[in-house]
Amino acid sequence: MKKQQLKKKFEKIFIGATMNFFHEVFDKKGKPQEALTTSEVFSMEVIYSLGRPTVNQFARYLHLTSPNAAYKVNHLVQKGYLRKTQSQTDKRVYYLEPTEKYYSYYAINHSNVEQMFNRLSEELSDEEWTVFERILEIIEKDQARMADQPERAGRTSL
Repeated sequence: MKKQQLKKKFEKIFIGATMNFFHEVFDKKGKPQEALTTSEVFSMEVIYSLGRPTVNQFARYLHLTSPNAAYKVNHLVQKGYLRKTQSQTDKRVYYLEPTEKYYSYYAINHSNVEQMFNRLSEELSDEEWTVFERILEIIEKDQARMADQPERAGRTSL
């Protein structure tokens, strides 16, 4: 298969996984006032991916003003998807941490990944697993590089 065809297939798989996640998230089951808006889903994904960022780190990453970031954070706290944990060393600093309520949303994506991985386990030979592992290492290194340059691309190491 030509590289361009493989690229299209790779894009289709990536977009398909993302679309499955968003389809489930935006199903908006439960109380409407507790459902996440599109912006809130993206904010939570960024907070989760950054791994306990401060409000300022979150704001810088998304190029938000401090008041806008604080507004988004406060709404997520009110809805129960996020908590702010005060730093033990600097009482002025608060870390953002997803709550169990968010992890139940996130589990939707994880279950899709789990199903896909299980299907791969049934299909791939040992040699193919070795190649697949190498491919994942390359992708992981590239994502780590991009995470160091957030103005160019988003961090996706979830």
